[in-house]
Amino acid sequence: MSATDWLLLSLTLLAGAASPGASLALVMQRALQFGRQAGLIVGISHGIGILFYAGAVALGATTLQSEFPQIFRGLQIIGLGFLGYLGLTMLWGGWRNRSAKAATDTHSLTPKSRTSLATEGFLIVFFNPKIAIFFFAIFSQFLLPDLSLYTRTAMASLAGAIDALWYCAIATLVSLPMVQIRLQQYAWQLDIAFGATLLTIMLLLI
Repeated sequence: MSATDWLLLSLTLLAGAASPGASLALVMQRALQFGRQAGLIVGISHGIGILFYAGAVALGATTLQSEFPQIFRGLQIIGLGFLGYLGLTMLWGGWRNRSAKAATDTHSLTPKSRTSLATEGFLIVFFNPKIAIFFFAIFSQFLLPDLSLYTRTAMASLAGAIDALWYCAIATLVSLPMVQIRLQQYAWQLDIAFGATLLTIMLLLI
């Protein structure tokens, strides 16, 4: 692959990572509610999930949809349930904390474990097998039969790194003191908005 190919691939991957959706809502909500470290954990684990699918496609695996339609459908159903669970949890948390005191006092929140945060970040990718189709559509423009294993692995690693860096940047931005203070003034409204976003995405997918 030429330098131009790598640049085009990088820009395409960045555009895909930056597109708004359930992942963005999750990273922002966790960073705002539990702090920068929480957002970074979700962002990094999300990148690992992207690496999983990008690696499967880059290394020549066929899509689940074409080869294993029943597994693909099962993952879709589980993924819809996972989005619904996250959405309802955020809605309930926002409604419960709708008083001004609860909305501004983040120290009163029960912290989430690193394992729980990492699991959320990975599963929101893993239970969305359409991401494999997304990477198949992208990588098919660059994958040639004579590409080495090293190049294919580098392509998948690039996808995971760009995704993780993007969401870590979002988590860092949201948790900046000036931004965080302003957003925390509307903490419970944002929780409800994030929850409604996830539920809306779930309904649209259905």
